Amino acid sequence: MAGRLLSTGQAAKAIGASARSLSHWVTRGLIKPTLVTPGGQYRFDLDELKAQMQKRQPPARGRSEPEADDE
Repeated sequence: MAGRLLSTGQAAKAIGASARSLSHWVTRGLIKPTLVTPGGQYRFDLDELKAQMQKRQPPARGRSEPEADDE
């Protein structure tokens, strides 16, 4: 945890996604938050989040998760 922790909304804005999509990716296990508060809110280190996003194919606009490769 190198930097300041961001809320879901702040982190989503920083990566160009909606807060709802980012929360959905966490609940689906596609992204792991840096911290979950006692109240159940997610906190993200931006560098860690970007690294996780680079390991995954980013979702297409208008989709809530990456599509499976059909080939």
